[in-house]
Amino acid sequence: MNTQNKPEKIPFLTLTDAAVPGLFVKSIQREGHNRMKTFAHRDEYYMIVLITQGCASVSVDFEEITVSCGEAVIVAPSQVHFPNHASEDIEGWILGIAAEYFSEKERDMTARYSMDHCSLALERNISADLGVLFEMLARHFDNYQVSLPLALSIKGLVISSVMAGCRKDNDRFISIVLRFKNLLTTELKREKSPSAYAGMLNITEGYLNEAVRRVTGMNVSAYIRYQVVTEAKRELMYTSLSAKEIAYSLGYDDYVYFSKLFKKAAGVSPVEYRKNLK
Repeated sequence: MNTQNKPEKIPFLTLTDAAVPGLFVKSIQREGHNRMKTFAHRDEYYMIVLITQGCASVSVDFEEITVSCGEAVIVAPSQVHFPNHASEDIEGWILGIAAEYFSEKERDMTARYSMDHCSLALERNISADLGVLFEMLARHFDNYQVSLPLALSIKGLVISSVMAGCRKDNDRFISIVLRFKNLLTTELKREKSPSAYAGMLNITEGYLNEAVRRVTGMNVSAYIRYQVVTEAKRELMYTSLSAKEIAYSLGYDDYVYFSKLFKKAAGVSPVEYRKNLK
């Protein structure tokens, strides 16, 4: 696969130049769909997408999510994503909203939702109310005193729908796994030891294993390897870094060992994986 036109790093978009601090809103229409950012990227902010007509699909961390009329999808900060395709009659809205506007509980709820890689089915009245709120937000966007409460109302309705659909069982285990996943985002490149993560969480390695297995179906070691391979796939697909450079960036000085680990999980070596990409 030709890597000449790829960046060395996956683009990371911010709201630094947003007209309203920490917010942006955009309508989705077919004629404008092809002008949207179609390259793979990460955002520093949350993105809420509502489809009011037609359907669309978006790739989020190697999972294709189809969003139909009356449904929404939330893309969390740092998730690699890009739009795939949309129907001819597509209509909808996108809200970008900074993480600072999310409470810790809301961030946890969104993280739970993100684990399932699916669209969010909305009650008909909730979907209709969101459409009205988006229209009001777009109309009054330049007035921060009006636009911020409207954006927070949109966020609140979407999060309430997430909460209504969340699994109620194993709540303690889910909380532990979310904290574990959060640690992996900052520590994965330097730390691969299950016992080290158990220590950071102030629980035993056995209890961490039980929680991760109950929620994900994998033990801690397997889940760490899964995260390593997922990040490597992102870099192989979306950047021009060599396989050896990617291995080193993930904390592996021994490329042969890393290649074997990757092949065991993906079925092919990192180099072969990149060659097979379409």
